[in-house]
Amino acid sequence: MKRSLITFLFALAVYTDCFSQTMQASIGPGTTSTRVKIYIRPTGGLNINGNISTFQFNLAIAAGINPVPTLSFVGVPAFGSGWQIDPSYTEDLFRHYQINSTTGGNLVLNNLVELQVMELEFSGGPVTANNVALYTLPNEGGSSGNALFLCTGDANSSSVAGLYYIRGGVTVVNNNSYAGGLPSSATIGAILLPIRWLSFDAVKQNNNALLSWAVSNEDANKNYELQRSINGNDFSTIATINKNGTGNGTHDYSYTDFGINTLGSPVIYYRIKQVDIDSRYSFSEIKKINLNLKTDIITVYPNPVKDGFYVVVPGLQATTQRNIKLILTNNAGQVVQTKEISPLQAANYYFDVKGLLLATGIYSLQIIQDGISLDRKQLLISK
Repeated sequence: MKRSLITFLFALAVYTDCFSQTMQASIGPGTTSTRVKIYIRPTGGLNINGNISTFQFNLAIAAGINPVPTLSFVGVPAFGSGWQIDPSYTEDLFRHYQINSTTGGNLVLNNLVELQVMELEFSGGPVTANNVALYTLPNEGGSSGNALFLCTGDANSSSVAGLYYIRGGVTVVNNNSYAGGLPSSATIGAILLPIRWLSFDAVKQNNNALLSWAVSNEDANKNYELQRSINGNDFSTIATINKNGTGNGTHDYSYTDFGINTLGSPVIYYRIKQVDIDSRYSFSEIKKINLNLKTDIITVYPNPVKDGFYVVVPGLQATTQRNIKLILTNNAGQVVQTKEISPLQAANYYFDVKGLLLATGIYSLQIIQDGISLDRKQLLISK
């Protein structure tokens, strides 16, 4: 009897310590649609520099999901070894995955500065990140009370007054009660999809470069860094453009880089670095402009067009230069016809549109050689 009483008092002491300090947790989208990340941070004006002895989190998904997915770590969680994921089980209409570490480690954090503790991946079942919640620990592992996570240590532990904090895209329910009604939870309410590159062109216009690009899925995007290089390897940012749209529709951008003839290089390379609101980024493909090409004398006639038009690209040497690609797109950016012609044909090539059944409207003809956009011409096709 005495031994049982001592054990009970020890468990109660740990629980009391857990709620005497100020640590919070949160959840966020991972690097794919089936991954989530868990974060912690100190709050209440306290900086943390001390040992962690115990960590415990609980991820929850709907109990009826079938087949039951498995949960695994992506990479190595913070504080290294000692982490484990318990076998999942169903309770209170949810399937729970408890994640814990008993080895802990030293934590150094400033007030309100978050730390990514881990990234986790669901596999083998129909789960995406917006189905997942950082959920109250069922019965807190056998103790009384509730917590989104359990953190104990020399200088830091979780706080019942603020179990979670809100990150972008996170929906929070705070009931502070596991029994009867909704428990505390922080759920990813919407996944911010990575941006989708639709097109990117760099075209020489006199002594300038016209950069134009189109994207969709801009919700997670912050801005675009336009980058230039004279050797194709070392890029520097020449301008930053903020996003102008949201949602999964198409959004068009353009920028003029003036005076490229003064850069001292016969070929100029361009790319775009797209930066997300969470600092993740991606690059467009690389485009190049050859300043030695006389693109200003490329002609297309007649315009308006009825049955077809001629394309004239003078100055090409038939035996030494590669084929020319002609890409005709409609006003929505959809490719309606592509032709590949030899340099000899490009001296005066007839592009027949009579059999394409095109609607009357504005079309665009892009002229490309060896990956370089020589020119882009607008055509009015009148049927």
